[in-house]
Amino acid sequence: MAGIITEDTITILTDSGESTIELCFGDITKLSKSEELDVLMVSAFRGDYSPTPLSLIGALDRNLKLSVEELAIDKEEDLRKLYNCWWSKQLSKKFSFKRILCFEYRKLVRGHPGELVGDVFRCLVSILAEKGGSVITPLLTTGDQGFPKKTMLKSMIEGAVHWIKAGLLLKKLKIVLYANLLSGQPLQSVKGQYQEVCQVFAELKEKYAQQQFLPKEVPIEYDVYLSFSEKDNQTAMVVKDSLLKINKQFKIFMERQDLDVDEVWQENMYKVMIACTKVICVLTPSYLSSTRCMEQYNIALCCNRLTKRDMLAPFYIETLAQMPTYMGLVQYLDCRHHDQQKIDSGCHQLAGSLSSSAVEVSSERTIQSLQVKFNYDVFISYSHKNADKARLILKALTSINSSLKIFFDTQELKTGTAWQETLYQAIDGSRCMIACFSPDYLQSPVCQEEYNLALAKHCDKKHQLHLVPVCLTKTDTVPHEFTSLPMADCQIMSTQNEFTPLCTQVIHMLEGKGDVTLTSLQTPKTDMVVNTDELCEKYQQLIFPKMYGSIRKCRLREAIQGFKSVGNNDKNKQQQCDVADANINKQQNSDVTDANTNKQQTCDVAVSFAESDKKYAKLFTAILKQNLPDLTINDVVSSDHTQLSVLESADKVVCLISPHYIESRAQIQEFHIALFRHRSTLGTKVLYPIQLSQLPQKPTYFHLIPYEVNITNPMWKEAAVESGIPETLEELRKDVGRFVIERVSREESLALYKAVEALVMIMKGERELKPVGSMGDGPKRNVILNNIMKIKNSIEELEGKEQKQKTQQYLYDVPTTIKQTSLTSKNISEVTNNDKMEAGQSQSTVDIKTPRKHRSNMCHIN
Repeated sequence: MAGIITEDTITILTDSGESTIELCFGDITKLSKSEELDVLMVSAFRGDYSPTPLSLIGALDRNLKLSVEELAIDKEEDLRKLYNCWWSKQLSKKFSFKRILCFEYRKLVRGHPGELVGDVFRCLVSILAEKGGSVITPLLTTGDQGFPKKTMLKSMIEGAVHWIKAGLLLKKLKIVLYANLLSGQPLQSVKGQYQEVCQVFAELKEKYAQQQFLPKEVPIEYDVYLSFSEKDNQTAMVVKDSLLKINKQFKIFMERQDLDVDEVWQENMYKVMIACTKVICVLTPSYLSSTRCMEQYNIALCCNRLTKRDMLAPFYIETLAQMPTYMGLVQYLDCRHHDQQKIDSGCHQLAGSLSSSAVEVSSERTIQSLQVKFNYDVFISYSHKNADKARLILKALTSINSSLKIFFDTQELKTGTAWQETLYQAIDGSRCMIACFSPDYLQSPVCQEEYNLALAKHCDKKHQLHLVPVCLTKTDTVPHEFTSLPMADCQIMSTQNEFTPLCTQVIHMLEGKGDVTLTSLQTPKTDMVVNTDELCEKYQQLIFPKMYGSIRKCRLREAIQGFKSVGNNDKNKQQQCDVADANINKQQNSDVTDANTNKQQTCDVAVSFAESDKKYAKLFTAILKQNLPDLTINDVVSSDHTQLSVLESADKVVCLISPHYIESRAQIQEFHIALFRHRSTLGTKVLYPIQLSQLPQKPTYFHLIPYEVNITNPMWKEAAVESGIPETLEELRKDVGRFVIERVSREESLALYKAVEALVMIMKGERELKPVGSMGDGPKRNVILNNIMKIKNSIEELEGKEQKQKTQQYLYDVPTTIKQTSLTSKNISEVTNNDKMEAGQSQSTVDIKTPRKHRSNMCHIN
């Protein structure tokens, strides 16, 4: 006799087939072997697996002799700190499920379990992987923990639908209401007990049943959609002619499509654009001044997201005095100033991709889009002012091993890609980075951030990446935090052959050979091995009293008064700088400035957050509005062009960072717009990040963001207990709590209150926070990502530890000879022949030692 019967079913159609969510009655411990499923989910108090009479854990112990407590001793994966979950190793084949996933709720943890139940689906992404599978579960946290059944059912079903929509291969989810079955049916009294629960399921079924999350196949009608201003008609014809010279069969759409002023969404433009392989935008001052053209550009961005490919191909034809940030984040082809050769070259680059016959338009596939893998052997980080020497390193590496996968930005950043995010992801997926130091490198915020990200991975306990710093040109002043790793002295190298010994050692390191002698290729010393999260947490705890002062003392009233007086006299204007070096494609953006320059602000504060973190955004906004009712505040919840404009104009962009935030493509886009603007400003900050919870290991760069407030800091709880929270804050907390499952906790409320206090003080100019990595006096461009060695040094200073003497000589010589066994005869021949052409030399090794007189005074530590 079946131990479980199905009462109702929701069927969801996906591109991988049907997925079902079933509401069942019965006893999970009586599930027959013929109904075997992949995962059984259970819930427990944190660390407490007592087999109580009313819990599923107790039933498993009594009926199946399966102890969750024993399984917890030897877990396969423990993600409780991050996702409140762990899962067991494979169970014995005698059971009707293959493993157990345990969701543990703590009363002191952030949020109601209904809000956190999405964590179990995040874990299922790893458990089910690419094969997919089936899951059986009770209503989590409704037994001994006593949470409402209707609330948990709704949260579990909506969480399942969201993750199935996002690409989770969950084929079957059985949610079981405990009941003893009589003749294969639950007693009528039991059905009555669950009547309201069944009604909630029926309502959700009406909402989601047969909902299709299938990519729609759209036939390609045109190869290119050409978007241009009427004033640039002649240039558009040049682009068209250039494409047709390559292939006369290319179909190009360049008819004028006018705006329908009565419609918010321009469906006519979208229908044509989505049926094109590429959208070429002719960027000129006339283009930016045209409402019709800008609408077409924004629709092309939407098509980019929907199709999960780089449809957008901007051609930068004339220099722009102002460019919106979100446009600057898209890689474009530099064809200034109406350069025919560059236009022809750009058209040739695009021609190879103009062959698709259909395109899939998908829903928001967050799992697939976030799991795009960047796997590189070597990432070459350099300033474009040193591009010639960087290319010599690239040539030396490829001449030794042509199969190496190397990230060199001008080769890897394709037109239409989000260059800033791609950079960070590429470093996350690289085994080694060669950082090419020079004065220009140290003046570039982007280069410094590349180095800081690689340094964190190099010094991680898992040693995720080898960082190889090399000094390309004479550098008089180097900040101390950039000298923690020895630097290869390559100052007088000027040929490919001279870089070959260095590159040979790098390749030997990647291949695991034992003859690596370069100092920087060795495993980090013990005192350099750090855990980034632990280091940042320690630093936050040490500066907590200084940053927030006495918790009892409310500085917000004083800050508000000061803010009002400043605001009434002269609203602070952001001093924008030339963002040329902020854009990784430094060849392109030599004179593009941010669109906010001399632009009247339309928004004081924009709040960017994930939908599941709405309660924090509501409380933060409520505190601001209560104290500054005249402040213009926008809650940004999506990334259409209206919200992009808000992010573009806001004085401050507050980003509430959580795992939910990082999983959303829309929020990632919003964050990078704020980050780009933040980096491009002088003497002020745009980005105001707040960390809401523990973050996943990747993307790594989110762990290096200098969060203004970290709600996970345990000192907030201590402060709330010792000092309490202001009465007005308690009232707001209750008001906001009416609109969400559970109120924001007292300690979280206090943290948000202090975050508002600090934000107001920053906005009125009373609190000066120097950007990480600033050198010298005067306003500097903001470097976003923290340097962990600088944090480590700051911790030692705060703890009163004796500082290590700064090393005056951190450069070392590169070996000048190559072992014959390290290169094939073919490679040696290639190296020799290349150098004959470059320097007229025939020898395969050269003396590259720098004269002592030159080396003794070539650089000083700052």
